Amino acid sequence: MIHLSEVVGDTSGPIGKQVTVTFRGRSAVALYDGGHNSDWIADFETDLKVSSLD
Repeated sequence: MIHLSEVVGDTSGPIGKQVTVTFRGRSAVALYDGGHNSDWIADFETDLKVSSLD
């Protein structure tokens, strides 16, 4: 199972976000920049393809 969480930074300027992907039952955790114009989903997909989240 995958757990996603999002942290939103200071909202007075450009909104910065960090997406954390945690694989339950495993020690794999990945952090992605989820801010405006980010492409975290493509980065996540690449990580899955190369198995860097084992």
